[in-house]
Amino acid sequence: REYLDQIIYTSPVAFANFTKDGKVTDLNSSFRKLMGLSEGQSSELISIHHIGNLASPSFSSCWEDARRGEPSRTNPERITVDGNEKWYVHNFNPQINDEGEIVRIICFSEDVSEQIYTHQRLELKNKELESFVYSVSHDLKSPIFTIFGLLDMIKDDKGSSSSEKQIRLIGNVEKKLSNMRQMIS
Repeated sequence: REYLDQIIYTSPVAFANFTKDGKVTDLNSSFRKLMGLSEGQSSELISIHHIGNLASPSFSSCWEDARRGEPSRTNPERITVDGNEKWYVHNFNPQINDEGEIVRIICFSEDVSEQIYTHQRLELKNKELESFVYSVSHDLKSPIFTIFGLLDMIKDDKGSSSSEKQIRLIGNVEKKLSNMRQMIS
């Protein structure tokens, strides 16, 4: 048990220990760092009831699951620490004794800011790419229709004698243009 506690308290993963009714009994330095708390501020948190004051529906729902003995994980939530926006998730893990009673709820919190920001950058790049593709496809439509028109003029020219090879080549060009038109539409 002492060995496990030592691992938890020195872990780079943010950890907070709650009673079943939501009072903080302990937290590690990684939790303090994630939440932007000083040593003194974190000492003030101990024995204070926190869960009821939290407004996040995801947090409240997960907390209720943990109180029923079910592990749960919140959706990413945004907080501001020292003027910096951070995103985090909480993993609630109820600890159950031999009698089946919940003796504490351990919360492992994780900073997922980088994943959120990467996702946001990817969404922006996808929108830029969609705009580019739309622009290129729009720019290609006019020349394709022009080429179709020229091919029709060549086929309809009664004064020229088109060989079978020329007719086949015109058909191939029309087929390729049709494929291109479908790709950009």
